[in-house]
Amino acid sequence: MTVPSDGKRPGPRLVSGDEAIADAGRAPAEGRSTTGGRGPGPAGSRRHVDEIGLVRAPGRGARVTVTTWAR
Repeated sequence: MTVPSDGKRPGPRLVSGDEAIADAGRAPAEGRSTTGGRGPGPAGSRRHVDEIGLVRAPGRGARVTVTTWAR
C-alpha cells in the first residue's frame, strides 16, 4: 500500500496480485465473479473507490490497483 497524491489530496492505493482472474476482459462486468465466489469483484469494488485498474499478464496472473482520494 502507498499513499500518493493527485496534487490536491492524498489517498491510499492498494496493489494486489491474483492468479484467479482468468478472464480480465470480462472481470469488470457487473455481477461477474471470475472464481464463482461471492465477493463484489472489480465491478462491485469500482463503486467504492475513485480509481481501479486491472492488468493481466498471461501465465503470471493479474494485478489489481485501487485508489480512493481523501474527501
